[in-house]
Amino acid sequence: MLPGIVVGFEVEGVPPVIGFFNQMKQEYAHARLLLFESRSEDRTHYADRRVHLHNTFDYPSYSIYAERARTAFRLAYGLLDKIGYFINHYWDLGSEAHRVGFRSVWYADSEVARGLHPRFHGYENWPLVGLFWLAKDLFDEQFQRVTNPDAREIFILRNSLEHKYLQLHDEWGAGQDAISSGAFGLSINRYAFEVKALCVLKMARAALIYLVLAVRREERLRRAANEEPLISMEMPLSRFEDRWKR
Repeated sequence: MLPGIVVGFEVEGVPPVIGFFNQMKQEYAHARLLLFESRSEDRTHYADRRVHLHNTFDYPSYSIYAERARTAFRLAYGLLDKIGYFINHYWDLGSEAHRVGFRSVWYADSEVARGLHPRFHGYENWPLVGLFWLAKDLFDEQFQRVTNPDAREIFILRNSLEHKYLQLHDEWGAGQDAISSGAFGLSINRYAFEVKALCVLKMARAALIYLVLAVRREERLRRAANEEPLISMEMPLSRFEDRWKR
């Protein structure tokens, strides 16, 4: 959970970052469930019945369960860029929203050529430093150096999922563990793809935890920087009950 956040009186209602973090946690929970369900059933899903598909004789993996794995990958990867958007807003970095990503948010105007953002010079927030290094596990065309050896493959998979053609194959049909390129799209063993999806999901989970800890540290630093006591009013927040989640 996020800690108590101090905002100016000009902010109406609950600080928007609290609702934003709620949404990211909910999306993570959904992605986690989808990836689990993609491997937990061995029968035809009712939504797959009477969906006419051609047999292309290369053992394709077409099913609601396969689509759950693909969706889990998309959601988990998307969470990382949303965390970049959160950082830009909460730390008031001033970068244009459409240019912000998890890899780029750390730099002035989201451009690596301009160097680290001045806001982070000499900034003693170790959880945020951890988040910065976690971001280096992602590949980006503007940022060639990465610490994760699988980063480029994960980037290629995500780009193909969102914009191109990525085909999953059953484990006994196409035995490759790596991505293979065809004349038109990309192919990968379904199990190998799910391993990559789990990797991205773990990154998203770690990033959410680092983010909470970084915000907690920042709130303490802000309070310590105020020499005079602040005139403030508390806005207690109750828990969103499980029975409301419908």
